[in-house]
Amino acid sequence: MRFAGSFEGLSTFAVGVRAMLPFRVFTQAGPRDQVRRVVVDLAH
Repeated sequence: MRFAGSFEGLSTFAVGVRAMLPFRVFTQAGPRDQVRRVVVDLAH
């Protein structure tokens, strides 16, 4: 995983894997719902 940069409130990250794997992406509420977290779940 690498941070690719931020511009106007949008941050971009890149994730590399060795093979095409199934995955899912979702958001999750943090403590007291003040922070949202992005979760990337990769099959292995």
